Amino acid sequence: MKWINSTDLQNWAQTRDCQEHLPFVIRRLIRATISNITFISFPAGGNIVYPGWDGKLESLEETEYIPKGLSVWEIGTNQDIKKKAEEDYQKRKQDTLGLNPSEAVYIFVTPRIWAQKEKWVDEKKKENFWRDVRVYDARDLEEWLEQAPAVGAWLARDIGKYPENVLSLEDWWNEWSKATNPPFIPELILGGRKEEIDKIKNWLISNPSSISLQSFTKDEAIAFLAAVILTLPENEKEYFLLRSLVVDDQTSFRHVTTTCKNGLFLIPTFEDIDIAIAYSNNHHIFIPLSPDNIVSKEKIVLSRIGRKEFISGLEKMGISKEDTEKYSRNTSRILTVLRRQLSPVSKQPEWAKSDKARSFLLALLIGKWEENKEGDRELVSEIARVPYDTFTASLKEWLYQSDPPILKIGETWRLTSPLDAFLALSPFLISSDFDNFKNVSLKVLKEIDPSLELEPEKRWMASVYGKISKYSKELREGIAQTLVLIAVFGDKVNNGGGLDLPYNSQTWVDNLVRELLNNADWKLWYSLSDILPLIAEASPSSFLNAVEDSLSQNPPPIMGMFSETEDTFTSHSAHQSLLWALEGLAWDPNLLGRITLILGKLARMDPGGKIANRPINSLRSIFLLWLPQTFANLEQRLKTLDLLIEREPKIAWGLLINLLPLAQDIGSFNYKPRWRQFSEKTENRVTIKEHLEGIIGILDMVLNNVGVNGERWCEVMEHFSDFPSQEREKVLCKLSESINSIKEGKLELWNKLREILSRHRSFSDAEWALPEKELVEIEKLYNKLEPKDMILRFKWLFDDWWPELPEGKAEGNYE
Repeated sequence: MKWINSTDLQNWAQTRDCQEHLPFVIRRLIRATISNITFISFPAGGNIVYPGWDGKLESLEETEYIPKGLSVWEIGTNQDIKKKAEEDYQKRKQDTLGLNPSEAVYIFVTPRIWAQKEKWVDEKKKENFWRDVRVYDARDLEEWLEQAPAVGAWLARDIGKYPENVLSLEDWWNEWSKATNPPFIPELILGGRKEEIDKIKNWLISNPSSISLQSFTKDEAIAFLAAVILTLPENEKEYFLLRSLVVDDQTSFRHVTTTCKNGLFLIPTFEDIDIAIAYSNNHHIFIPLSPDNIVSKEKIVLSRIGRKEFISGLEKMGISKEDTEKYSRNTSRILTVLRRQLSPVSKQPEWAKSDKARSFLLALLIGKWEENKEGDRELVSEIARVPYDTFTASLKEWLYQSDPPILKIGETWRLTSPLDAFLALSPFLISSDFDNFKNVSLKVLKEIDPSLELEPEKRWMASVYGKISKYSKELREGIAQTLVLIAVFGDKVNNGGGLDLPYNSQTWVDNLVRELLNNADWKLWYSLSDILPLIAEASPSSFLNAVEDSLSQNPPPIMGMFSETEDTFTSHSAHQSLLWALEGLAWDPNLLGRITLILGKLARMDPGGKIANRPINSLRSIFLLWLPQTFANLEQRLKTLDLLIEREPKIAWGLLINLLPLAQDIGSFNYKPRWRQFSEKTENRVTIKEHLEGIIGILDMVLNNVGVNGERWCEVMEHFSDFPSQEREKVLCKLSESINSIKEGKLELWNKLREILSRHRSFSDAEWALPEKELVEIEKLYNKLEPKDMILRFKWLFDDWWPELPEGKAEGNYE
């Protein structure tokens, strides 16, 4: 079995590709057959047009085709071989380019068969000009390629022969990594696996032996080896790649090991690996194992890619930060699942075929559960309609298969990728499955948290008092997660045919959530806090209707979520999950108005507490001008704020002040839905122009609502120096118009203006200092506000050790 023969090489010689790439082939053959190289240079591709030797090599070892010491190479693809060889020889004899010819071996290479090469070589040797003279033609190259099968397999594919059952590791990686868009990169595969990387590196440089690596699929194990090699220094990388072959059948494996006796890195993918291991004294044998291999004892089990490294690798591939988080969550950081989600066309997994799918459907609906939780076991048995042990026994068969759809981590059963499983399996669900799922969903989600039977100060010790929920948080999250998947993707499965439901998927979920939240008391709202963001994502309309209905009651049941409990270290409250749920939906421009009014009501009713996450803070983060946490554009956001001013004026005023610019400001990222997409954008970038327009818009609202309240004017003037210059002029003009009408808070505003004057005049050379021209205008207003009462007029001088003087104070002047 030869992948490249002399006829192939002669046909290749007719092409321009041969002229450009034959030097590259020679270089690869050299690197594939020796390792002790002092210097090597074989320009290829576009570099062949430059003057100089076609190749130059200094080797510390000798083989059949590579002389020890210095050798110089000339390469010709011309049909008239002798003419080309003679021209090159005479040219280099006249100008050796600074070499001592008595120390160098001259080698001429042609991809054609030269029948008279020995006669020509003998003639040149008699001249005793070079240390030795050699010619390698197509027959020599054919034999040399047999000694370097990885190069042979690579070249065969390069010229269009495509050898069966054998692939160079480099070609294998190119095919495997580029099947996705964007292509996989080595850094992704290696992330967080330092221990395994070190073991593979040590194996590569050790004496020939076998090593076994187990991952979720054999391909992932091979990809890991390729990724390790591809991240080595250039010389080492080329050395190992040119000796590495992926072999798919025993016949090809025997051929490779027969033609090349030692020094290869072979990756057999066939089942009878004993045949391969038998050659591990002569070659490095890499055995990729899938999870179903429970026989091999001596093996490296590849750990899960680290979350941080997985996200970093995806970002390096050009995937947005938001999508990297979703892929990390939706794929369980398993490359096979990720490949299906990034591939334009993906192979249907074995477990998703019609004869296998039924055993997974029930696990699909539940999503995940705890085996050591009796309530979970009972519910799984109920929905499966078989004893729990019978059901899980059918799942265990898949735990050790390649590309498993389900995982068992400790006592937790969970789908490897809920989205992947849903898209593959949901077309097999029938109407009765959904009816059954609805019943168990309501049973689980309507359970009231038993800890609420205790006094608030004892709830953190609920487990001690035996007040433990019947169902696990994992089960509750799994069910809520399935509701989201049905709502968001249900109508898209089955080639757009949707699920076996009486109406569209979103309506079905809306009805279920409406039934769940109908007339919910504070205990149910509180009990749902662990999954409320998912409930909101599953059915935004039913969720918002229920929240609005609850807020309209007297007293509002939902406000029970704001009660705080404390343990030894911190405070706890369920209201944070309500805010996260609302923040998640606020990304939708169409829902922003409703959510803003809801948050406005919550802010008005907020009893306060030690926990910093409050409704007013959620509003600020949503509308923050330089980092808005919504996909609504600026015009939509400003209109929504107008609505809030109309409905909740006091809350709106506080929000507007908090949205005014600050020299040093901080923002935060709000909760985002897991699966529901509210915009084609992945992030809401704000331009400088839009930010400036936002400041102007907010300031106009502020000036329209500030009135003649001195305390409100104090809040405005706190931000004065951070306003754009034109807007500062507008503020002073408005204040000038109102100043004679200010009664309430007049003294406070007078003090605030003096503070501004003192600070900016004391540091007049600072970049942030206001120009004296503006300070003069402020001083005019300051003087108009001066109290008539003598005590109030001078009292401020005695309120502080270092009074704020309107004329400012020079640095170092303490008099």
